[in-house]
Amino acid sequence: MNGSEYQYVVWFRNPARSESDEDYEWPACFLVAAESETEACRWADSVARDYASRSGQLFLQSFLDSDPWPSGSVRRIVAGSHVRDSDIGW
Repeated sequence: MNGSEYQYVVWFRNPARSESDEDYEWPACFLVAAESETEACRWADSVARDYASRSGQLFLQSFLDSDPWPSGSVRRIVAGSHVRDSDIGW
């Protein structure tokens, strides 16, 4: 793949938790290797929405983050590839 890596952030809400619980709303962050920003966001959104559907979470919002993250601090997926929950760590 000759694309780039994009920093993806998605926010979920866990309706099973109380609004006062720190895990009521929570982010997940990972890198997406893709040919373009559009492809990265589209693929990551589909992975995140699938997770939300299976886990009873609500998908609130997502975005590509342009602020640099510390290297080695996040997981990485490849757009179009099979992704397991353990690949992302949620």
